[in-house]
Amino acid sequence: MELLEYQAKELFRMVGIPILPSQTIKDSRKIKQLQIPYPVVLKSQVKSGGRGKAGGVRFVANTIDAIAAARTIFNLSILGEYPEVILAEAHYNSEREFFLAVVIDYDLKCPILLGSAFGGMNVDLLLANLQQVVINTEFSLFHARRLAARMGLSGELMCS
Repeated sequence: MELLEYQAKELFRMVGIPILPSQTIKDSRKIKQLQIPYPVVLKSQVKSGGRGKAGGVRFVANTIDAIAAARTIFNLSILGEYPEVILAEAHYNSEREFFLAVVIDYDLKCPILLGSAFGGMNVDLLLANLQQVVINTEFSLFHARRLAARMGLSGELMCS
């Protein structure tokens, strides 16, 4: 299953995982109806990584800037793909970002947890520090803790 960011966040919301306030935009003119207070982040919804470096992630402070940024994002090809949807999300100042994913390893025929303590737009740093845990039994919190330890997390970060 390949999900775009907004689709994954909707699934998170449905199962009770907290997410930032967000809204999908299918037309740059609809930015005027945004229900999220500024500042916001506008994110191209395409299936490739590197959206930020390609210009597909824009921080905006008001409606005029948001309309201009949305037009730019809708007309921006990222690895040959144009977004049909933009995710508008509340902006927050994070101290730290993590990368987490669950993928299927078709050779091993099982899921693998991937994680890096270096999330964000620096993909090279993320990949250089990518850790993995193979889920060869039924999933348990042990697997998540093992990944967190391999990522170098400790203290409150390990608990959460």
